[in-house]
Amino acid sequence: TSVRLYPVLIQLGNYPGALSNSVKVQKTTEPADTLLFSIVGWLALTLPQDPAALRSGRDDMLATLLATGPDPERSIVFNQD
Repeated sequence: TSVRLYPVLIQLGNYPGALSNSVKVQKTTEPADTLLFSIVGWLALTLPQDPAALRSGRDDMLATLLATGPDPERSIVFNQD
């Protein structure tokens, strides 16, 4: 599951599209499966952006993703910049 980074507050579309799906995936996959979660920053760079705002947005998205409760024993969370 990947979520797109936005330089402003997390967009509502990320919740039904990716974040809530991450909870569903954990419940429906085999316990031995490794789950990959990513924050994709390059997609936010269609126009010039303030680097500080991008860093802040990444941190906010990471906090939100972690709040959905990925299982630390079977999850890998990474940022793609």
